[in-house]
Amino acid sequence: MKNTLFYSLFVSLFCISLQTSAQCDFPDVFTGNTGANMTVMLTSNLITSLDVTDSDAYVVALNTDGLVIGSEPVYGISQTTIAIWGDDSSTTDIVDGALANEVISFQLVDGVNLYDVVMPSSVVYATNGLSQQTSAATVSFNCEQEVVACFLPSVFVGNTGSNMTVMLTPGFISPLSVVNEGAYIAAISASDIIVGSVYVYGLSQTTIAIWGDDTSTPELDGALANEVISFQLVDGVNLSELIFPTSVNYSGNGLSVQGSAPTVTFICEAILGCTDSTALNYDPI
Repeated sequence: MKNTLFYSLFVSLFCISLQTSAQCDFPDVFTGNTGANMTVMLTSNLITSLDVTDSDAYVVALNTDGLVIGSEPVYGISQTTIAIWGDDSSTTDIVDGALANEVISFQLVDGVNLYDVVMPSSVVYATNGLSQQTSAATVSFNCEQEVVACFLPSVFVGNTGSNMTVMLTPGFISPLSVVNEGAYIAAISASDIIVGSVYVYGLSQTTIAIWGDDTSTPELDGALANEVISFQLVDGVNLSELIFPTSVNYSGNGLSVQGSAPTVTFICEAILGCTDSTALNYDPI
């Protein structure tokens, strides 16, 4: 039976403005430990002055070369500290932290906006030092992250006559933390064909059927033998890539048990519809 649901990208995405904006590169969250750091205390006066709106907002610390040497989430809190990591002297070939007496700068990532943050008291790196920021920071807009087109994979409908089963255990489902009742996982072949899907909201365990190619029809409408299957999570308007703990290779009547958490990487957010008549992709429907 023909599966007509190729990797159909069915969402009308967002209004493309006639105006263009500059590329905005966000600093990453800091990960690591160089073995030496100082502490910067962000008091309630400073936190309030940031006026963050996004639940994932964070402050980053940068050395004079723009290297991220510390970061800290700042949404929904009244006070916190940020560790500023010093250069690891045991790695002489690279600078991976702040140097003694180096002036540290700060930026705020809040949703799609990047801000420069000037602390009320200058922060100069000193190992084991403490810098208390007790008043409001000066916050100035730097740039806005460019919106990227986001296509959501469709839900699979069909039956090609052959499939394998992938079992998603509680250890896999629970860490997904889906919030939308219509959230689902889509299985995608190497040929960019939707070969299966399953709804995952409110479940502790489920299975997803991966459909194979129907050899009785000339078109390719399913997975081929030993083909690697990839997966994406659609949760509302958010699209994320899922790397399963155990790789899934298609095998007719096969079984793949996923017993632990997948790696979830956010891809993009789809903004549904475009009814702005000034947009390049205007669609009144």
